[in-house]
Amino acid sequence: MVLRSYLAVGAVSRSKGANAFINASKLIVENMLKSFARRLEVQLMYGQAEGGIGVVESVTGNVIKIEDHEWAAGIWSGSEKMPVEIRSAAGAIRGEATVLSNSLSDKEVTLDAVPAGVVATDVFYYAGAFGKEFAGIHKIITNTGTLFDIDASQYSLWQGNTVNVGTNFSGGEAVLSFEKIEDAVALAMEKGLADEDITVICNPKSWNNLLTDLAAKRRFDSSYDSAKHEQGAKVIEFYGMNGLIKIVPSIYCKEGYAYALQPDCFLRVGSQEITLEQPGMEGKFIKLVENANAYEMRSYTDQSLLCTQPGLQTLLTFIKS
Repeated sequence: MVLRSYLAVGAVSRSKGANAFINASKLIVENMLKSFARRLEVQLMYGQAEGGIGVVESVTGNVIKIEDHEWAAGIWSGSEKMPVEIRSAAGAIRGEATVLSNSLSDKEVTLDAVPAGVVATDVFYYAGAFGKEFAGIHKIITNTGTLFDIDASQYSLWQGNTVNVGTNFSGGEAVLSFEKIEDAVALAMEKGLADEDITVICNPKSWNNLLTDLAAKRRFDSSYDSAKHEQGAKVIEFYGMNGLIKIVPSIYCKEGYAYALQPDCFLRVGSQEITLEQPGMEGKFIKLVENANAYEMRSYTDQSLLCTQPGLQTLLTFIKS
């Protein structure tokens, strides 16, 4: 992936000296790296996923409501001017559009123009990304065909596991619970998980439900201080049949899903982490743009996600946020 940004020659000319140039360019560089990391995070979660980055629930004028269970605020926050494409559930292209605004509370996005023929169950993708992304966590766990040159239909250990928290996404959703997380771990243990730690990634709303449930079950011991009561957490940790289970929230996790992962099974492979240096041009960060009085900066990465043991990973689905 490549991200290009521009810096006016005039801004550079008024920033003579190393410190002045750093001050003039640092905001652009910081925003580039944050945007790139965010885009990569989404692909690590949902690259090649059937639900893309969101599924259409309804269309009203230029406003599209995203299905609740396919919504992740981190994907759409700050999405103004973002180019997207919409395809049918079978992958047929409807057309491209640009996001003008979003409503995180209503789970809606406003487009400059809705492509003809868009209906409920159609899928959003980043423009140009369909068929070109590497497989993310969701795709790896739900894969039933050939992935990484191994056929999951012939080798059961190459298939991930699924735990239904509710019964469906048509009113049968249920709140994520510690019991369901233990069920996810149990399935992984049947395929070889021993005493390895598990990390559960969930939407912040599910995480809050779990934290509330944990606080309700807490018993106060002799350490309780009536003068000061502290409550809350950044990470929830508890011990299950495998050992340590850590639950972390992610704004990039869709509301209807959670993922029980054995982190040691995942590798990021490729030739380059996120960098501002282009391969073969080390030390050169900017270049003059043709036909424009500006300099161009590029951030670049060449990587993908590899899972060595999909059978130890579990998708929790039909979750009510």
